[in-house]
Amino acid sequence: MTTVLLIQASASPPRVARYRGAPLARSFHRSSNIQHGPSRSPIRSLPLGLVEFSQRLAGLSHRGNDPFCEAPDGLFWNQWHCEQFFLCANGNGCLMTCDAGTHFHPTLKVCVWPFQTSCQPRTDSYPSSWPPL
Repeated sequence: MTTVLLIQASASPPRVARYRGAPLARSFHRSSNIQHGPSRSPIRSLPLGLVEFSQRLAGLSHRGNDPFCEAPDGLFWNQWHCEQFFLCANGNGCLMTCDAGTHFHPTLKVCVWPFQTSCQPRTDSYPSSWPPL
Protein backbone atom coordinates (compact mmCIF):
# COMPACT_ATOMS: atom_id res chain seq x y z
CA MET A 1 0.00 0.00 0.00
CA THR A 2 1.35 3.43 -0.93
CA THR A 3 0.42 6.29 1.37
CA VAL A 4 0.53 9.80 -0.04
CA LEU A 5 -0.49 13.21 1.23
CA LEU A 6 -3.81 14.48 -0.12
CA ILE A 7 -3.18 17.79 -1.91
CA GLN A 8 -6.01 20.08 -2.98
CA ALA A 9 -5.86 21.87 -6.32
CA SER A 10 -8.07 24.94 -5.86
CA ALA A 11 -7.86 28.70 -5.64
CA SER A 12 -9.06 28.70 -2.03
CA PRO A 13 -6.67 27.71 0.74
CA PRO A 14 -6.83 24.03 1.65
CA ARG A 15 -8.94 23.06 4.63
CA VAL A 16 -6.82 21.16 7.09
CA ALA A 17 -8.27 19.14 9.96
CA ARG A 18 -6.53 19.68 13.27
CA TYR A 19 -5.71 17.52 16.26
CA ARG A 20 -4.71 19.45 19.39
CA GLY A 21 -3.68 22.40 17.23
CA ALA A 22 -1.51 20.35 14.84
CA PRO A 23 -2.77 19.73 11.29
CA LEU A 24 -3.72 16.18 10.39
CA ALA A 25 -2.51 14.49 7.21
CA ARG A 26 -5.03 12.59 5.13
CA SER A 27 -3.92 9.65 3.04
CA PHE A 28 -5.43 7.49 0.33
CA HIS A 29 -4.54 4.27 -1.42
CA ARG A 30 -3.11 5.26 -4.82
CA SER A 31 -4.67 2.41 -6.85
CA SER A 32 -8.18 2.72 -5.41
CA ASN A 33 -8.24 6.45 -4.53
CA ILE A 34 -9.97 5.52 -1.28
CA GLN A 35 -9.19 8.01 1.44
CA HIS A 36 -8.19 6.65 4.82
CA GLY A 37 -9.00 8.68 7.91
CA PRO A 38 -6.79 11.42 9.24
CA SER A 39 -3.54 10.40 10.81
CA ARG A 40 -1.89 12.27 13.62
CA SER A 41 1.08 13.37 11.52
CA PRO A 42 1.77 17.10 11.90
CA ILE A 43 1.99 17.62 8.12
CA ARG A 44 0.37 20.49 6.24
CA SER A 45 -1.01 20.06 2.77
CA LEU A 46 0.09 22.59 0.15
CA PRO A 47 -1.81 23.92 -2.87
CA LEU A 48 -0.81 21.88 -5.93
CA GLY A 49 0.34 24.99 -7.80
CA LEU A 50 2.87 25.77 -5.06
CA VAL A 51 4.28 22.24 -5.21
CA GLU A 52 4.67 22.41 -9.00
CA PHE A 53 6.28 25.87 -8.77
CA SER A 54 8.74 24.62 -6.13
CA GLN A 55 9.70 21.66 -8.31
CA ARG A 56 10.32 23.92 -11.32
CA LEU A 57 12.33 26.34 -9.20
CA ALA A 58 14.45 23.50 -7.81
CA GLY A 59 15.26 22.38 -11.36
CA LEU A 60 16.49 25.87 -12.24
CA SER A 61 18.53 26.41 -9.11
CA HIS A 62 22.30 26.22 -8.98
CA ARG A 63 23.66 22.71 -8.94
CA GLY A 64 26.43 22.22 -6.41
CA ASN A 65 29.56 20.22 -6.97
CA ASP A 66 30.36 18.74 -3.57
CA PRO A 67 33.17 16.18 -3.83
CA PHE A 68 31.31 14.06 -1.24
CA CYS A 69 28.43 13.47 -3.67
CA GLU A 70 29.02 10.63 -6.13
CA ALA A 71 25.95 11.83 -8.08
CA PRO A 72 23.81 15.00 -7.84
CA ASP A 73 21.11 13.28 -5.76
CA GLY A 74 21.24 10.39 -3.32
CA LEU A 75 22.72 9.01 -0.11
CA PHE A 76 26.45 8.26 -0.08
CA TRP A 77 28.61 6.66 2.62
CA ASN A 78 31.29 8.78 4.29
CA GLN A 79 34.24 6.50 3.61
CA TRP A 80 36.11 7.76 6.69
CA HIS A 81 33.32 7.14 9.24
CA CYS A 82 31.04 4.07 9.19
CA GLU A 83 28.20 5.83 11.02
CA GLN A 84 28.05 8.83 8.66
CA PHE A 85 26.67 9.45 5.18
CA PHE A 86 26.04 12.38 2.85
CA LEU A 87 22.55 13.40 1.80
CA CYS A 88 23.02 15.02 -1.62
CA ALA A 89 20.47 17.14 -3.46
CA ASN A 90 21.35 19.03 -6.65
CA GLY A 91 25.01 18.25 -5.99
CA ASN A 92 24.98 19.89 -2.54
CA GLY A 93 25.92 17.51 0.28
CA CYS A 94 24.84 17.50 3.90
CA LEU A 95 26.68 15.30 6.40
CA MET A 96 24.27 13.05 8.33
CA THR A 97 24.89 10.63 11.21
CA CYS A 98 23.12 7.33 11.88
CA ASP A 99 21.54 6.65 15.27
CA ALA A 100 23.94 5.59 18.03
CA GLY A 101 25.34 2.11 17.52
CA THR A 102 24.42 1.83 13.83
CA HIS A 103 26.41 2.08 10.60
CA PHE A 104 25.41 3.29 7.15
CA HIS A 105 25.01 0.46 4.60
CA PRO A 106 26.29 1.82 1.25
CA THR A 107 24.26 -0.60 -0.88
CA LEU A 108 20.95 -0.54 1.00
CA LYS A 109 21.28 3.22 1.71
CA VAL A 110 20.03 2.81 5.31
CA CYS A 111 21.54 2.67 8.79
CA VAL A 112 21.90 -0.90 10.06
CA TRP A 113 23.52 -2.76 12.95
CA PRO A 114 27.32 -3.04 12.54
CA PHE A 115 27.19 -6.82 11.99
CA GLN A 116 24.95 -6.25 8.94
CA THR A 117 27.63 -4.44 6.96
CA SER A 118 31.36 -4.89 6.50
CA CYS A 119 32.52 -1.34 7.08
CA GLN A 120 36.24 -0.73 6.67
CA PRO A 121 36.76 3.04 7.05
CA ARG A 122 39.62 4.73 5.26
CA THR A 123 42.57 5.67 7.46
CA ASP A 124 44.05 8.43 5.30
CA SER A 125 42.96 12.05 5.70
CA TYR A 126 40.40 13.92 3.62
CA PRO A 127 41.78 15.42 0.40
CA SER A 128 42.99 18.97 1.06
CA SER A 129 40.91 20.23 -1.87
CA TRP A 130 37.69 19.18 -0.11
CA PRO A 131 35.77 21.64 2.06
CA PRO A 132 35.98 21.00 5.82
CA LEU A 133 33.34 18.71 7.34
